Amino acid sequence: MVNIMRTFITKIIFASLFMLPSFTSLHSEPEKCSRITDEIISRHLPLSEFSVVSRREVKGVCEVVINVSNRIIPLYGNEDFLISGDMYNNRANITKEKIYDINKNAFLKNRTTLDGLAAFEYKPVEIKSERVLYMFTEPLCPYCHKAGFEVKRLSDKYGVKVKVLLVSMKGEDGKRKCIEAACRHFILKEQFDFVHYNELEWKKEIPDEKYICEQGIELIRKTEEVSNKMSIDGIPLFYLDNGEYVSGADMEALEILMSPRAK
Repeated sequence: MVNIMRTFITKIIFASLFMLPSFTSLHSEPEKCSRITDEIISRHLPLSEFSVVSRREVKGVCEVVINVSNRIIPLYGNEDFLISGDMYNNRANITKEKIYDINKNAFLKNRTTLDGLAAFEYKPVEIKSERVLYMFTEPLCPYCHKAGFEVKRLSDKYGVKVKVLLVSMKGEDGKRKCIEAACRHFILKEQFDFVHYNELEWKKEIPDEKYICEQGIELIRKTEEVSNKMSIDGIPLFYLDNGEYVSGADMEALEILMSPRAK
């Protein structure tokens, strides 16, 4: 009986392996990835607008990364089907590594532009590092608010300069408060710097029209354009000038990123 079962299982395994080439052979050649065109993606997915960020062959499978409304979505498959999700190999998340590289390169490509869009800059008393931390935040984000105090503490501790970019994830209300924050700094100068920005009371109020200015409107508009190019869809978000980053209010990860021992 045992031998019969072994023979039966062996036949099933053999049959499965025999059928695998119908999937893997479609991806065995690099040029197969180029066959997953925009038209093919539109045929399989109910998307009206998207852009292809990258195409590559990974472990015999075609990977296509697309941008949909500033969200990075990885796809795997061929002309006949597409699967969305993460790919793992030897316990490593290959998809996560790829998306990290995409985001890193997007930052490096736009870094010079971001330098001119910082609403605030914080310089610790003692500069101990040539590194610069870029913080994407907004006034109405509660996690961002808590992170702001930690960013100042870590900046003081490690002597790293901080550049603050205002990007709204709260619709028009958030955008209006971003404009107000920028204009407060433009008008009040050092009386409304990064430290004052981190204070809670002014964030609770409806936007003060006295601090809505054309300069602020233009700054937030340009910042939004660049953040869209970078596919930023969540804050807080922290980049070092070398492109390494931490997404979310993970202060432990941020401290590791800012620590000299991590360089």
